[in-house]
Amino acid sequence: MTRATRPFPLMPQLMAGLITLLIALVSPAAPLAAQPPDQVTFPLIDAVIDNHLPRIATYQATYLQNHNRYFQALWSHADSVDENSNTAPDQLTVHPTDQVETFGDMWVTGGVRIGLGRLPLRFRIDVFNSPCGHGYVMTFETMRLGLVYTRTVVVGGGQCEAYRESGWQRFAPITLP
Repeated sequence: MTRATRPFPLMPQLMAGLITLLIALVSPAAPLAAQPPDQVTFPLIDAVIDNHLPRIATYQATYLQNHNRYFQALWSHADSVDENSNTAPDQLTVHPTDQVETFGDMWVTGGVRIGLGRLPLRFRIDVFNSPCGHGYVMTFETMRLGLVYTRTVVVGGGQCEAYRESGWQRFAPITLP
């Protein structure tokens, strides 16, 4: 049978396209899609982040020594925080299923909190183990005029994980047809 006489000559290409679409729809990144950077800056929030980074690094170094892995933190706040607010974390008792330590253990007991601990952002810490070693990614999120922006900071993992770091980027929910 020649290509012209096959009953469905484009079936392999159609199946490949459908598989690609399904993978994209069920991928972990599906709920949010990166938009091109708007060249937006948050200098005051960056200063808050810069003040907390050394304290987080100290806590993480101690945690790594005691647990042979980095501390993972779920979101500090249940919802996105506006850049002009100063909101204390409301998720102090939450923790990942594979870790008993909570966000509050790091924030309050671990000495990461500065002052009253009110923030114009929310953040989380994800951990990884790559071919270049252990590390963690801190994702900082704030809102401006109803739009959500995130910044990521990577610690560890060498060049294998450098791609995870980014300046402020605007994110928007994906809407399916």
